[in-house]
Amino acid sequence: MYTKPQTKTVVCLLLFVIMVAAVTAVTTTHKAIAQNGGLNINNPSQYWNSPTSGLPNYVTHHTFTSQYLKAPYNIVGLNVYTPPDYNLPQNQGKRYPVIYFLHGLNGDENNYFSYFPNLNSGLMGMIEGTASTNNLPVPNAIVVLVNGGAQSFYNDFKDQFHGPNSDFPIQSESIIINEVIPFVDATYRTIANGNGRAIEGFSMGGRGALKLAFNHSEMFCSVVAYAGAGYEEVPINNYYKGPHPVEDRMSTILATNRSAILQNGLQIRLVVGSQDNAQKAPNQTLHEQLNACGVSHQYEPSLPGVKHDYAQYY
Repeated sequence: MYTKPQTKTVVCLLLFVIMVAAVTAVTTTHKAIAQNGGLNINNPSQYWNSPTSGLPNYVTHHTFTSQYLKAPYNIVGLNVYTPPDYNLPQNQGKRYPVIYFLHGLNGDENNYFSYFPNLNSGLMGMIEGTASTNNLPVPNAIVVLVNGGAQSFYNDFKDQFHGPNSDFPIQSESIIINEVIPFVDATYRTIANGNGRAIEGFSMGGRGALKLAFNHSEMFCSVVAYAGAGYEEVPINNYYKGPHPVEDRMSTILATNRSAILQNGLQIRLVVGSQDNAQKAPNQTLHEQLNACGVSHQYEPSLPGVKHDYAQYY
């Protein structure tokens, strides 16, 4: 359903090299502002799998056991929307493109419904936005609402508090790439390759969508970041406030993966509301970094009348 256009490899400009050097010079040492360090997780049993009831038609809640987490907190939840024609007898051989949606800060797999109680009003905007990014007609698509961890910023943590060997690991990127996507492809009739898979997110989820798409550009045809936040640092008051580890900063991720992004023809779109003041500067900087790397993208820096509210972006 989606296609990747051919692109030419270009060299990053000196300007961007200077930007990356300036950012990576910042220390990665985090000062603890919480007594015991790590994230303040009040209800660990619901961190990866939120209770779900009364889901709209065509939406199914799934769970699976993650190898990246530790029992009893190793069950991951996700909601999957299938288009109305998915189960029609004449379509049993049909495969569908998939859009993965990543929630914002303190969200979960049900976060979408707090913005769009009317399921269809948001879903059509999501699907239309993805189609527009790819310059394609609007398709019938499967939509996956992911639980990526409330304050994960879609990183794989490596420290003593939430690293792989900790009591409560947070390994969001690995879970989504190595478990969520294969689970969906095995459970549904998907177009199980990069030409049929798109990803997008809001705020922290916008950062996550870009991070995963840049790191794994062979797996996605397009990425949309609505009011992407936290590209270079954790902007909230917790133990991790301050710069991300170097390898998790968007400037580093872009510079590291530039050649693959160009080779795979990843379609990129950044959207920011005219009244979403906190996200204007970070997205402008990312826009300039993409230009410096010669990476083609769509940039909408001032969507009229839109604040930091996902419901206003469609």
